[in-house]
Amino acid sequence: GAVLAKVASVACTQIVLRLAPVEVLGVASARLELIMNALLCVTRDGARLALTRCTTCAERTARTLAWASAFLGCVVALACAAAAHFGVDATAPYRARDALTLYCLAAAVDAGSEPLEALARHHVLTAPRAVAEPAAALARGAVAAVLLWARPDLQAAALGWAQVAAAAASGLARFVTWPRDLPSGVALRLHDLDETLVRDTWRFAGQAAIKHVATEADRLAVAVLATPYEAGLYAFATHYGSLVARLVLAPGEDACRLALAKCASHERAASIGGLFAKGALYVGLVCAAVGAPFGAAAARILKGNAPENDIAGCGAALAFFCLQVPFLSLNGVCEACAHARADARALALLSGVHVACALLFALCARPALATTGPPGLVAAGGAVMALRALVALYLARTRAFGKHGAAFAKAAAPDAVAVFVFMGAGAAARRSASIASLATHVAATAVLGVLCLAAIFVRDRAFVTSLLGSRRAKKAD
Repeated sequence: GAVLAKVASVACTQIVLRLAPVEVLGVASARLELIMNALLCVTRDGARLALTRCTTCAERTARTLAWASAFLGCVVALACAAAAHFGVDATAPYRARDALTLYCLAAAVDAGSEPLEALARHHVLTAPRAVAEPAAALARGAVAAVLLWARPDLQAAALGWAQVAAAAASGLARFVTWPRDLPSGVALRLHDLDETLVRDTWRFAGQAAIKHVATEADRLAVAVLATPYEAGLYAFATHYGSLVARLVLAPGEDACRLALAKCASHERAASIGGLFAKGALYVGLVCAAVGAPFGAAAARILKGNAPENDIAGCGAALAFFCLQVPFLSLNGVCEACAHARADARALALLSGVHVACALLFALCARPALATTGPPGLVAAGGAVMALRALVALYLARTRAFGKHGAAFAKAAAPDAVAVFVFMGAGAAARRSASIASLATHVAATAVLGVLCLAAIFVRDRAFVTSLLGSRRAKKAD
């Protein structure tokens, strides 16, 4: 059911990307989503991370922290919605005022069910998130597609209503899937809070805000430097480029963080972290090998009858994004390991690296955008992500697993022969892109992708066995 919901949400999003004008996509992605995600990050991530790492706090203490954080987030989101409605000019293009108000309201609606998500992480429950995310994506895509088709005059406001629908669908899914024997009712007795837990919450909130700025540095640069049209092209390319990250890598990072936070043995934790890191690296390497040469063909298929310059720009941006997926995947898992097991000093260092990388990207963004447009901005982001990944790998190896850091690195290393197969598949895919027809190139890319997966199964049987064993154990639980 979750797989079908994800497939349906991807189909609806494709319809949205075809129906929405490029400028509307640029306004929504570069500015409105940036504001909404900032609200959600600052108001919820601190409690989530604190409750994920907390294993000794009382049930009432955990519920009080979750509900207090959600209440604060709701108040902040509603205040921002009021400021947007009364402070932004009603004649702003693309109905930006209405859209911004709706995006802030969506953050307030999401806060209503956020305690369940925070408590689910505390109790290591995966069902609420596994159902809520596909439900939200499906609702967002379906409502946006219907409104853009039936009411094109809504412009960016149509995407705002879609965000409100997504927040409501996510909340409903969390309530429906919550175990009936586990308390989750409202608890706002602040005297039940533990001082150490509150301090950890504020510390994690600050680190999450810094990480958000670093992660969203590309969209910040696009919002400040690019026109709505350029921002729309960039949003189109990065949406498809990040599908793998959203559908595969992000759930894996969350599962890794939850598994490591509750694991008492450093040796066992190093083995688990290495397994997740290797899996993420395999996904990233396959995307880079066969996805990058397929970027231009994918843009031509997805963009339809768009101008040739638009298709070329989207194809180049997709190709550059595929090349950075290995670093994106490695960085995500290594940061999850650090957040789950490293000490406060290591996490502070990680936050400092995020700030440095954000500043480095800000320095590179203007010349990259001025010379090659959105594709250059994606390439600059990939270079900065590579630096972040190397630092995160170092911290995970040296600070997250004690003396077993070398075992983590060894477990995370992909098979050398499989990597050479990926490189050969990439060379063959680039050759196919240059000489073959579109249909032939699509077929060749599919065959090469299967070849890469076969190389993993044949050469790294231990990894495949461990992966299948963990899935059977999860089903048995």
